[in-house]
Amino acid sequence: LPNDVVTLRRPMDLVYFGNRLRVMGRKHLRFTKLRPDSASTNCVTSCCHTTLLVDHTYYDGKCLLLFPDLVELETVLDPPTFVNGSLDWPPEKLRELPPQPPIGQRVDASGCSWSDKNHAELPPAFEGSVTFEELLGGRDPEVLGLVEDARSWRLRSQSDE
Repeated sequence: LPNDVVTLRRPMDLVYFGNRLRVMGRKHLRFTKLRPDSASTNCVTSCCHTTLLVDHTYYDGKCLLLFPDLVELETVLDPPTFVNGSLDWPPEKLRELPPQPPIGQRVDASGCSWSDKNHAELPPAFEGSVTFEELLGGRDPEVLGLVEDARSWRLRSQSDE
């Protein structure tokens, strides 16, 4: 990860796109979950374990997530418009970030913003395309068994109950 992400000088950028892919090198892909109860499934490279794509139950099979800090993209991206998962950030670090413009997105209980346009219909198939689910092929992802950071919003909110 870039140093400015690791040191919380900026959040990790996220890109959402329709759940249609053209994939080369399928034999070099594996699928993981961080913990047994994870709602996200990651598609990673088997050689260096780079996270390429993320599917989440909330996406309802219609879109996928990609981290441009981890993969090389051949496109120009718009600048980020909000801090995703802001409730996981230490308040003092969040205050150091530039102000976030209002963008008409709803924020769920975890502090994650979600645009309704990302929840549109599944994009149409094109020649050679597959969905994340088709790529997974009915296999169970490998569960990595990572311990959730005690600073996560989810764990902190459970301790408040």
